[in-house]
Amino acid sequence: MEGNAGEQIDDIAIIPGSPEIVAVATWWGLLISSDEGRHWRRLKRPGGEHPRVAGAPTVPPTIYLLVENQLYASEDLGLTWRETRGAVSCIAIDPTSPRTIYAGSWRGVYGSQDGGRTWRRLGYSFLPIGPRGR
Repeated sequence: MEGNAGEQIDDIAIIPGSPEIVAVATWWGLLISSDEGRHWRRLKRPGGEHPRVAGAPTVPPTIYLLVENQLYASEDLGLTWRETRGAVSCIAIDPTSPRTIYAGSWRGVYGSQDGGRTWRRLGYSFLPIGPRGR
């Protein structure tokens, strides 16, 4: 990645089951490699600070990008993005069912079984309440 010295890297993801695909979220955009990091493409990403990136081994592979509490998904290695959910602070992808993702927010935990196209609230009553749980 010549010419990128000093660029702030916020997050890195490798697509499970496709280790040749690497996504690097930076302040300026998204870097994608489909050959284990030998060559990189710089892509624009939805704007905002401190992006987080995750990958799912779907067909085609899905890249999730969390920026400014908004979750986006791309099924074409970052060329296009669709909004999936707002008010999100963290995500997790089910390793046994890659289209199942979970999103956490101050409103609770939400689940999607279709890669973020539809969501249902799973609640938050199981979270600990107390001096350290608030």
